[in-house]
Parts: sequence; structure tokens; C-alpha cells
Amino acid sequence: MNQIRPKKILILSADTGGGHDAASLAVREALDLHYPGQTRVTIVNTFRKLAWWPANRLGDFHRFLGRPGLGHGMMAVIFHEEARPGPGQFVGLEFFYVLMVQRLRKFLMAHPDHLVVTAHPIVTQVAARVCGRLALTIPMVTLVTELARAPWTCFHPSAQRCLVGTTELAEQAQSAGVEAHRLRVTGLPVGSGFQPSASPASAHRADLGLPAELRLILLVGGAEGYGGPLAAIADSLARRLSDCHCQLVVVTGRNVALRAQLERTVFPIPLQTLGFVSDMHRWVRAADLVITKPGPGTLCEVMAVGRPLLLFGGFPGPEQVNVTYLRDRGVADYAAHPRELAEKAGFLLSEGTTNLGEMARQSGLTGAPGAARAVAQQLMTFPA
Repeated sequence: MNQIRPKKILILSADTGGGHDAASLAVREALDLHYPGQTRVTIVNTFRKLAWWPANRLGDFHRFLGRPGLGHGMMAVIFHEEARPGPGQFVGLEFFYVLMVQRLRKFLMAHPDHLVVTAHPIVTQVAARVCGRLALTIPMVTLVTELARAPWTCFHPSAQRCLVGTTELAEQAQSAGVEAHRLRVTGLPVGSGFQPSASPASAHRADLGLPAELRLILLVGGAEGYGGPLAAIADSLARRLSDCHCQLVVVTGRNVALRAQLERTVFPIPLQTLGFVSDMHRWVRAADLVITKPGPGTLCEVMAVGRPLLLFGGFPGPEQVNVTYLRDRGVADYAAHPRELAEKAGFLLSEGTTNLGEMARQSGLTGAPGAARAVAQQLMTFPA
């Protein structure tokens, strides 16, 4: 009996925010779940493994860009050019190409995979150029890990398939030169645990050992935590919600100092801190309201479960576009300052208001819990 040869898939990802790694892991999980034994997936942190210094420290620099002030100011300049290509953008891409071409070319030639998937805009541009110069016949798929707006570098007309999360991104891709027959709207991939639940949030709170009768606000600062603003938001929320029969869980990610600071503080409502968690879906299901910055990965995870959102902060560019996109759909609200955020949370959680339930309903309608499977199906259409 002939044994089926597994399809080898190489996913070129990055640890630079935007949910690139999370989306990549969700796709691998979906392939393993729905096509067991039929694929062999390798995920590579492209900058750290295949770039020379200083490009191999891009993840660290991205954490600096996440800070309000100078970091956000630099991000605004970067996105201004990313929205419409300019000389600075092309110089930047040439910089990364020079620092990546040698190792990436050697890696691709040593790993003749059946399919290459790029999950980061800079990687997409560099990989397309390397594959073109090597005249490689390996199909390339671009996985766009944004929600409503993306840098033009996310798209490349030479890719055999371009997978996007929304029709808005599909329109942008065509404007960037991607032919319509190469486009697929799949949704943004999230882990299999992010699914709607027939059980109420209170039941999921009980499963986590939390007081089921107290409504839960989940405050999320991303994988790296959000530093000072997250502490100020937690303080404002706790003060405003002291009479709302609520509890607060703060996810600080890898920000150990922030977690320690919160644990030393006495709050007027029950507050629990979590570091970097691998079961985020359980906490989202237990929440009545999720408060987070408008990063695409977290937003799509929350909407896949069908929970309402209250947003703060965010990078200039795509993340600010996400705010408008979700407010227009009745999924989320936004506040620029901790006290304003707390006031809006208090209003949503007050007795008699129906806003929270309607936001949850719209969140479920906007979410795409089956996106990872849809992406997996697209990848399996390529021959082994």
C-alpha cells in the first residue's frame, strides 16, 4: 500500500506583535486537527533565525514602538509611508533584504518545502524577492494578520494565494496589485478554543474557580503587557466598579514588573493577575466584558467567542482603523484615558442597560471562529 506523503508547509512568521505567531500556531493546529498525518508544518521566527543584526532584534524594537510617546510617534511616521509607498519605505525594505537574503536563500534551498506561507509584511516582501531571484517553483501564500487595514507590504502580486480576514482587506489587496482570483477572505485565524459557548459566562467562571456571581471584566495588555497605562486603567476600573458586583482579572503577559506592582496594590474589588497564559480562551469565555488595546489577534479571539469589547490605546495606523471598524459595527467602544474607560465600563455594566448584550451579539456576528480551518483548507488545495 502506498503511504501518503505529508505536505510540507513552511510558515515564515515573526514575534513583532500583530498576532503573527498566534495566527501561525492557529493554522498549524487546524491542519493537525482536520488533516491529521497529512502535513508537516514548520514555523520559523524569521527575523531571529534568518536575519543578521540588527534586523534579528526587530521584536525587541517593536516593543519600544508599543510605548506611547516617542514609540507611537515613530510608528505614525512608519505607517504614513506604509499606507502609500514612498522612498523611505523602499530604503527600509532594501535594508531588511540585505540583512536577510543570504540566510533566507540558504534556508529555502535546504528546505524544499511544498508550500511557503508568509505571515509578516516585511517577510512577505523579502521572501517574494528571494523566491523570484532563485526562480523557485515553490508556491507562496501570504497570510495577512490584520483586521480592517494593512500596510501595503502585506501584499505581493507574485503570491499564488493571498488570504485576508475581511472584505475591506480584499479590496485593499486588489488596489495593491493582487489579482482577484488569487484572493480568499478566510477570516483571521484563531486557536480552536476560541469558539462560541452554549454555557453562560458564569459557568465558565466557576470552572476557573472564580466567584460565579460576580461579573468579570478581563483587562488584557497583549503578550508584553502595556506597562503604566494598564496599571492606571486597573486602578480606575476598580474605583469606578466598586459598587457593580464585579471582579477584575488583569493579564500582564510577560511584564513581570507590572504584575508585581498590581499584586502589591490593594483594590476595592476582587482583582487577580495573570502572566502569559496559554488558555486565554477560558478567560475570554468567563468574561462579561473584555478591555484591551485594538491589536487584531486579540480582537478576533474575543469576537470568535462573542464577547463585547472596550478598547484603549493602540498603534497609529491599522490598530486605530480597527477601532473605527468595530465601533461602526456595534462590537466595541473606545476611550483614550483610564477614567473615561472606567466610566464607559461602569455604564455598560450598570443595571437596566441592554448595550452590553447587543454588543456581545454583534461581536458574535462579526467574529470568525472557523477562520483557521478555512485557511487550512486553502493550503491543502496546493499539491503535495
